[in-house]
Amino acid sequence: MRHLGLFLLREARFSFETIMTKIRSQVAHLIGAVPDNFKGIGYMLSSAGSISGANGIVQYLSHSVHVFEIAFIRQFLGFIFMSAFFLRDGLRPLITRRLGLHILRSVFNVAAMLAFFYGLSMEPLAKVISLGLTAPLFATLGAVIFLKEKMTTYFKIGKHEFCYSPNVIN
Repeated sequence: MRHLGLFLLREARFSFETIMTKIRSQVAHLIGAVPDNFKGIGYMLSSAGSISGANGIVQYLSHSVHVFEIAFIRQFLGFIFMSAFFLRDGLRPLITRRLGLHILRSVFNVAAMLAFFYGLSMEPLAKVISLGLTAPLFATLGAVIFLKEKMTTYFKIGKHEFCYSPNVIN
């Protein structure tokens, strides 16, 4: 992996797909000997670390840059990184019969991201994250109220513990 830059320069005459295949094989060779449980632990730790780092960066930048600009930069970088997937398959993966619902979902996603970034700019990081971790509770309550799901004993116990635990959110 340390010679990856030299490898890419030497192999510049090959196509993008050939280079990606070689990189995949090198990564698979490095990770192949690791047991699956440890791979899962590593993936979860790297995910938690990257999300925490991104939230910290948003909070730090929000003191000097408006949250809408931060959100735009995040979406633009996501677009750049995701466009690499479309080099191979084109726009075929985006074809859908429910375009209106996908647009509505995107609108809600952007609104949620802007609200989350705005919250990060106004409150301490720990408070915003702890509020974000209540999402499964509210999703379950929404399923009970709007979708007429049945409340199980485990849900009632969890709701009781959440609502009556001291110092849930300071």
